[in-house]
Amino acid sequence: MNTSTFEGMISELSHAQALQVLKSLGAANEMRCTIDSLAKALLKDEDEEKMANGLYRNLNMLDVTDLWERSGKSYYGYQDPGDVAFEMLEACVLLYDKEIEKYRRLGLKAQEKACFRAIIFGLLRYEAEGNNEFRNWVPDDVSTIIDNEFYSWSKAHPETEISELKKEFDGYFEAPTLTIEEFRKLYSQVY
Repeated sequence: MNTSTFEGMISELSHAQALQVLKSLGAANEMRCTIDSLAKALLKDEDEEKMANGLYRNLNMLDVTDLWERSGKSYYGYQDPGDVAFEMLEACVLLYDKEIEKYRRLGLKAQEKACFRAIIFGLLRYEAEGNNEFRNWVPDDVSTIIDNEFYSWSKAHPETEISELKKEFDGYFEAPTLTIEEFRKLYSQVY
């Protein structure tokens, strides 16, 4: 089979069909190790800084008009804008929490930790630099989400003390009292 036909055939498969082909190949022991190695290499290729910046961008894209549309008086009663803002913030972070869970299930501890760190750095950056109108609706909620992240981590890793874990972020928790330039300088030292 020539390469262009092979690539063409593969590109035409649905995700479910491609997964079935991969599972069939994995049934053969000699292919299982190769597939496992390739999958781990792809999963290990996550970039902590890229994830943190992605979360920051997603948070900074939260639109206050969405908040206004979702809150207030409705057929189902009254939705407090502050509660809805918190839910929107939480939903944005939840996507990254799912990544942490994925890495935990797979036993990829370094990637799990990198994703956790990315969430914390993304949230800290949003807390210090967030410049959308939505940010005004969540003045203390970002800190609450950060605390929730630390709590979730300590629950999944009972051997880790939260105070010890926070030492990795020394200086960053004072970030909101720093100027933006000071925070950027501090933030860039991580990478």
